[in-house]
Amino acid sequence: MPLDLARIEKKAISESVAEQLRLAIARRFAPSAERVAEAQLGLFNEAETLSESDAAAHSESDESESADSIAVPAHTRARGKRSPLPAHLPRV
Repeated sequence: MPLDLARIEKKAISESVAEQLRLAIARRFAPSAERVAEAQLGLFNEAETLSESDAAAHSESDESESADSIAVPAHTRARGKRSPLPAHLPRV
């Protein structure tokens, strides 16, 4: 009888430790706040959801927008220069 109680107690402790380990692993490696709502997944599928006609209409509107835009000539920026050393300092 005492051996059976000892086995039952050891088994209960073993199961308890195994459950604690499982919970600790789940808490550490399970996804937390990085979940994405199903409604948000559709935001990044634009290329897949656009049909060929929508894509063609979209490209035509881009061409018309570029015809309406104004081209600005590029400019060169003056590079920063060091101020010269004062005359009283010796040159090496």
